[in-house]
Amino acid sequence: MLLIKGGLINEEVASVLGKSPDTVKYHLKKIYRKLGADNRLEAIHKFNDTINTKR
Repeated sequence: MLLIKGGLINEEVASVLGKSPDTVKYHLKKIYRKLGADNRLEAIHKFNDTINTKR
């Protein structure tokens, strides 16, 4: 999620991780679902909220 938060697109994340863009997309969908987010920006906000409440 930190790579996404850093502004990387799926293809860039895939390159950094050595995975295919489809694999990144698959896992992001699962993350969105767990966070209750409908899109990338909402997921980032919810991720930040989760991190901030655990500190």
